[in-house]
Amino acid sequence: MNNNIFIGSICILVLYIYSGYEKILDLNKTAESLHSKLNILPMNLCIIAIIGVIILELFGSLFIIYSVYNNTNKKEVYYTIIAFILFNIMATLLYHYPNNHKQLMNFLKNLSITGGFVFLLELYK
Repeated sequence: MNNNIFIGSICILVLYIYSGYEKILDLNKTAESLHSKLNILPMNLCIIAIIGVIILELFGSLFIIYSVYNNTNKKEVYYTIIAFILFNIMATLLYHYPNNHKQLMNFLKNLSITGGFVFLLELYK
């Protein structure tokens, strides 16, 4: 195990673990928020999508942390990181489009997180 990669992974992924937990606590509100952004999708599909996001955020994060710690599952970690990158890009464009100062800061934060995932991805190529 490389301690720097392990600590860096935890620093990036703790946000997603917390976010997934918060989504579980308020699943319907989160699905309604997605539905308001993508009102062409039926509400049931929004709920299913949010459940998928919760699975990625919680289990994907824990899987990456576990695999980095044990230096295992390199191929699976690679694809999980790609899923996080795609999710982060979509969430950023839907919720943090930089049209005002507050959203610009959130956009830049998510851009930085995506950069961290790209660095991590490079390690698992």
